[in-house]
Amino acid sequence: MGNRCGSPHSTLCCDTSSDDSEVETPRARRSPSFVCTMAFPMYVARTADVVLMTEVLPHQRLIADGVLTAFDPGSGVAAFVSHQWSSRDHPDPTFQQFKVMQDVCRCASEGTLRVENDLFTSVQFGAAAPVQASDLSGFGGEFYLWYDFFAVPQRKAGAARDELTDLNSDMRKAIASIPAYIERSRYFLVLAPEVEHADAPGRFLGYSSWKGRGWCRMERMTRVLSPGCTHMLLARCGGLLLEIGAQDCLFDPVGEGRFSVETDKEHLLPVVEGLLAQRLWELRHDGLLSDYRKLRSLQPMFLRGLLPSGHVSGHARALMAGVPQVGEDPLACFLRAYALEDDDASEQPQARFDEGLLRAAATGDAPVVRMLLDSAANLEVEERFDALAFGVSRGMRALHHASVNGHVAAVASLLESRAQLNCSDRTMGSAPLAFASSNTSPAVLRLLLQHNADVNATNFLGISALGVAAMFGREANVRELLAAGARPGFVSLLVACWNGGGADVVGMLLRASGCADPNHRLVFRWSNPLHLYFTLRALPHRLWGARGHLSTFAFHLDGSTPLHTAAMFNNIAEARALLRGGARADAKNARGATPADVAIAFGVPPQQRKHFAALARSATPDSSPRSPGRQSPRSHEFNPR
Repeated sequence: MGNRCGSPHSTLCCDTSSDDSEVETPRARRSPSFVCTMAFPMYVARTADVVLMTEVLPHQRLIADGVLTAFDPGSGVAAFVSHQWSSRDHPDPTFQQFKVMQDVCRCASEGTLRVENDLFTSVQFGAAAPVQASDLSGFGGEFYLWYDFFAVPQRKAGAARDELTDLNSDMRKAIASIPAYIERSRYFLVLAPEVEHADAPGRFLGYSSWKGRGWCRMERMTRVLSPGCTHMLLARCGGLLLEIGAQDCLFDPVGEGRFSVETDKEHLLPVVEGLLAQRLWELRHDGLLSDYRKLRSLQPMFLRGLLPSGHVSGHARALMAGVPQVGEDPLACFLRAYALEDDDASEQPQARFDEGLLRAAATGDAPVVRMLLDSAANLEVEERFDALAFGVSRGMRALHHASVNGHVAAVASLLESRAQLNCSDRTMGSAPLAFASSNTSPAVLRLLLQHNADVNATNFLGISALGVAAMFGREANVRELLAAGARPGFVSLLVACWNGGGADVVGMLLRASGCADPNHRLVFRWSNPLHLYFTLRALPHRLWGARGHLSTFAFHLDGSTPLHTAAMFNNIAEARALLRGGARADAKNARGATPADVAIAFGVPPQQRKHFAALARSATPDSSPRSPGRQSPRSHEFNPR
């Protein structure tokens, strides 16, 4: 949850004994090494009761009213609801967030609920959402919801003084049981509509701010590492759920999130280590060695920010590089830890070394990288397949892996060995500099720029490293790239508004020398392959009014300004920054639609659309190096190269 209703001040519930008596979850049935246990019952509310609520009441009230029940996995389906509190003392005092949850339930009941992939996954991988709307019909009344204010006892719910000790104990137990609750839930739903913070007028909360909270990241990471079904659904408006992939989890480590109580991080390290160890055991036990190797190499990223600087616990060290046997050199130990031993007849020596190089680069093990290169590993070996769950795209090389995970020493070793600095992956055509731009630390970015990486190279979509940094809201990386001569073009501004890069990033791009015009329009040309791609994607919406997320986006993208894209995805903070920078609220795209029109087309609820109307009326452009009243925005040809 975004504003934790209390701090556990104790380790989350993890059982490292070999007792096999726990049988509630796949994790407990399959491995004796690590089990997430429940120290407090998993209280849930039936969705049929949820839709009748008129305010969000605390646990004690709902228990007294008979609304809550202790969940039994054998008797129904549960959905874990993760959200950010919109005030200090209450999760949703204005009931705006919860109305969206109720709309999801009503649409499921009426058969109008849609489920699609998030736009990033749709554009990059083109896969269909694995969850179908028919799977979610139970949200109409039969499913159960876990929601923190319902499920966790609350201090401010009128407890008598002599009850506070038991209350505090129960609250700590419930919070410590959250990993177990997530494992027992078939669905994980992020409730993140754009709403105004009740205690901070003008500050808006949404998916971007949700991703910044440490506890929200912890819940998401627990879900990503859960066994079996790991669906994650994003609710920003009631009629549409987006299936979100694991890639955001890879870009946003738990330890680098914001915590109201900073010491909470100390209690999360053993939990993260245990979840990783368990998931690795499952993958290797099931013979999924490719997935096992990829996940093992990502452990430094998962643990980043949780370990003191320069410290790696013994358990974490064993996870990353293995424990050497007597007389075993580091390379042999690494290959054994990654199931790349030379006694595996299915793996040729060259293939083992090549695979090992990719994994060593991803884990940041610079000494092993050098040993593998000395053993004739192919410096330019490429990933053969996309693996979205592990942040892997086809054609990634060792330099891509080391760059995206922020491993300076490994990047330096690869560059010393003359790795191709501006090589591109085959899925998106992105260079290592673009991969490094998504990382939270600018250290690798600086190193690549020092070696003269092409700062303005673009991928197949015309997005540069600056665009990637802006899209993920990496302010430090945006500053580094602008200082290195990156052109703050229109595309970077567009994707920042599309993906919720943040008002500060939008402001930086608008103020930069040679800045983008906020009223610049994106116009495709028939000579451009990307224009053809989006034209084809728009056909279902154009011909029979299909409401698909990608189809609607493709239909309205032609001629759009950045304000149009902010409105499409209900990114109010970015819209405010654009209007201050001179964006016109009455600009029309090639379909004749204003930003307010596309907000309607994308299903932004009326209570949230009103923010755009209010912003347009109150817009006061700031001092910027352009004329905010420019009447004839230039057209922009989207150049993929």
